[in-house]
Amino acid sequence: MQVHTHDGVRSSPRDHQVGSSLIIVTDRTEAALATYRQMVATRDRIEGGELPWSALADYFTENAVYIDSAWGRFEGLSAIRQFMADSMMGLEDWRFPEDRECG
Repeated sequence: MQVHTHDGVRSSPRDHQVGSSLIIVTDRTEAALATYRQMVATRDRIEGGELPWSALADYFTENAVYIDSAWGRFEGLSAIRQFMADSMMGLEDWRFPEDRECG
């Protein structure tokens, strides 16, 4: 099966593993929205005390680079995971302010 992506390139659907869920991807927009919704669900679980802040690192690749304006640069998944744990320590009641309306 081939599909057209938003940029007109023909491609086959792909499977992506994010956390413990499998997302079937046929379009970049669909993939972005599915990942966003899953990340928001993860954040809701973090805000509810079910998961640690470091769970957000699941949305980064092994070779990712994360730059925080206050804490600096973090290279690699383990460094990003540790940064998330360290930077949110003492902020257990933090909530992300956002309008969650999306396509």
